[in-house]
Amino acid sequence: MVRSAWLTQMGTDLALEFQPCVGGTASGPFGVAIIYVYFLIGVIANRLLVSPLTKWTARVERAEGDFRYKHVSVRNNAEESAFYSASEFDKHESDRFFVFLLKRQLGATLWKYPAQCNDALLLLQNFFDYYGAIISYVIQLFPIFIFHTYDNMDAAVLGKQISNNAFYFIYLINSFTRLTDLAMNIGEMAGYSQRIAELVRQMKSYHDDGKSFWGYGEGVDSSDLLVAQNLSFSLPSDPNSVVAADLNLRLPQEKTLLITGNSGVGKSSLLRVVKNLWEPCSGTIIRNFTQTNAMFLPQRPYFPPGSLSIRQQIVFPRNESDMPCLDQENDRIMKILQSLDLIKLVSMSGGLTDSADFEW
Repeated sequence: MVRSAWLTQMGTDLALEFQPCVGGTASGPFGVAIIYVYFLIGVIANRLLVSPLTKWTARVERAEGDFRYKHVSVRNNAEESAFYSASEFDKHESDRFFVFLLKRQLGATLWKYPAQCNDALLLLQNFFDYYGAIISYVIQLFPIFIFHTYDNMDAAVLGKQISNNAFYFIYLINSFTRLTDLAMNIGEMAGYSQRIAELVRQMKSYHDDGKSFWGYGEGVDSSDLLVAQNLSFSLPSDPNSVVAADLNLRLPQEKTLLITGNSGVGKSSLLRVVKNLWEPCSGTIIRNFTQTNAMFLPQRPYFPPGSLSIRQQIVFPRNESDMPCLDQENDRIMKILQSLDLIKLVSMSGGLTDSADFEW
């Protein structure tokens, strides 16, 4: 609505400016036509620049995201990389992502340069900003020296007429210039919007695919904690690589299920499906538990970064601010730390609820 109102106001300004320019007090329709041709040249130049600029902005955003992800991956897995003696490999891959990002930045800069700088090709945004005032006086050469429209005016009246004409022309040119400037800003914004739209479409596809694999105890015996019927799932990166097919599983409450097997057979993959991190290809999985009464432990322990208290680290992933700070809860946490011989952490951090820096 804001953009619509802005365009409406801009159209009104142009229409109001058009009337005095074509009247007897200005240079007539010929001068207005020159301004419109001047503006059309700018529209064509900006159109040639905006379309590639939008694509290159999106490419730069994607390359920056890939490089940041690689940087974070190396940082988070530094110890594992050291055990593997993979420093040279990580350096090579990081350099590859960085060089690719520089190439994308160079391509985007080559398209931004003619849009923001000033030379003699007229395919330049600032040309219309800086030379608009000159054009307003160049136009008046035609009624004065070619059409002889003002031959009957004396010097004082002619000077006033030239000043009035220049005011109208500059105002009209400025209105058009605002449109060309807006086009360049929209071009850059469209690149960011394109990346956001890709994310929205991908997230929307998870909800609009028409599949239904998940349930929470509907039509199933409540004594069953987990039920899988004809469940099939594959790797998200390769749908043709099936990990398990037509799996039937029933886990009663108060029972223990131990899944064993060699590395890579799909034990962790099954937990990812149960956790709803992976989407199955077919079948149904029904869970009689929720996020509040079930806990999944990853293979690699994870502690959130930041100056967090010991209490927050223990109740993670729940938020400490959402829990009542009751004495009985604190006593329970203290007993857990004491049973694990970690009670010294409380004195080292200054208290159970005091902020502490665990980034050692």
